[in-house]
Amino acid sequence: MLAPLTGLEPVHTAPEAVEEAQGAVGHLLEDLVIDPSNILVLTGHRDVRDQIRNDAPDGTFVSWEERQNGGVICETIHRSKGLERDAVVVVTEDKGLSRHLLYVGLSRAVSHLVVVAPQELLDRMV
Repeated sequence: MLAPLTGLEPVHTAPEAVEEAQGAVGHLLEDLVIDPSNILVLTGHRDVRDQIRNDAPDGTFVSWEERQNGGVICETIHRSKGLERDAVVVVTEDKGLSRHLLYVGLSRAVSHLVVVAPQELLDRMV
């Protein structure tokens, strides 16, 4: 993948992170019986969001605009300001995700929070 003209390197997500996020959503849906409309998957970057949406069966993960179709909303943290859901899954491979952005993502959860991230980022949370 080529770097965009912004000069920033492209974001690559480990397939394990995507699988772990999908597994967490499966647990929330099946074991905790949380309605898909009450689950929000948040990513630090659009590339990761797109990968999660594209790797899942059609209709599993939807954009904010497609939420009426009944899937789990999967968006970037930037687009989540003002949103809250019973369960939130934050997914990132970005060790340098800003504290502010991380806080915004984490604070969207009402009851259940799952974080899929590198250990270095998790260590910064405590």
